[in-house]
Amino acid sequence: MPTIEDLQKHEHNKPKGLERDLKKLKEKVNDISKTIKDYKNKELEKIGFQRAMRYNIARLMNSAARIGNDANANISNQFVLWDKNLKYGKDTPTAEGYSKISETYEGTPKSPETAFMTEGKKLFKMLGCVKGKKILDVGCGTGRYSIPLAKKGAEVHGIDISEGMLEVAKRKSKGLNIKYQLADMRNIPYKDETFDKVVSSLAIDHVKNYKKAILEILRVTKKGGRIAISTIHPESLQVLEGKNKMTKFGTKFKAFFESEGGRVNVISYARTKKQWKDALKNKAKTIKFFDLKVPKSVYRIEPVAYRVIKNKKMILAMSFIKK
Repeated sequence: MPTIEDLQKHEHNKPKGLERDLKKLKEKVNDISKTIKDYKNKELEKIGFQRAMRYNIARLMNSAARIGNDANANISNQFVLWDKNLKYGKDTPTAEGYSKISETYEGTPKSPETAFMTEGKKLFKMLGCVKGKKILDVGCGTGRYSIPLAKKGAEVHGIDISEGMLEVAKRKSKGLNIKYQLADMRNIPYKDETFDKVVSSLAIDHVKNYKKAILEILRVTKKGGRIAISTIHPESLQVLEGKNKMTKFGTKFKAFFESEGGRVNVISYARTKKQWKDALKNKAKTIKFFDLKVPKSVYRIEPVAYRVIKNKKMILAMSFIKK
């Protein structure tokens, strides 16, 4: 972990003027004060309080480093901290990255991942009745959708490219009617028109050739079958870290996760509604898009994130029917 001296050397903490940096320092102290009050007033869960304090203290230490640079001071005291302003490190291949975070991917019952809280109800609603239906979960991960779909009476098949994620999914799915396979969504190992419905949550973002993946999903879906997909909303990139590059495959960005071994960065792509419409042209009908924002309940567990992303379009969900 970085020391205060490391922070002083970091590009992010170059001097920006003593008066300005002192003002910013006071703002961060006020943020800490508000976080403590919210926790005492039971507006924050314990996990949310811990995360907010960790984040705010990291920001405070960055300010201290910058002020030290403003004053040309040699700060000798050492601190360890978590800080999202530090460099990301190297990118990790998708399968390897998700295996590294498989045990913590879904969060905990008291602290689920923000994205899941944002999209879950909508994706289930888009699928409609699932009892007795044969459903494919593309990029099934740890079984976040496969398991509840099976409990509702569906015959579920899940594919994913991460062995670690599938190991967790299998462990959680004992006794349920679910078959998991290690497979790439660009080459789905099923015959044409096998499934009544298909669901895919925040997985196709990691596939560069998304058109090929869409064609594969359509291929294995029966005519008239419904498909529900969630992706990162392109407008959300305005509040994500890092520089994003537009390519013909979509706007390239890094999806990052915290793990015991440090930060894991996975390359991802956000696509516009037009790009999706073009990919589905003449192959699907009744195409509907949904701009999803984080619910207010996120504040209790992710107060810092909620302040940044509230009222922002974070997830683009879409449903369509195969022609």
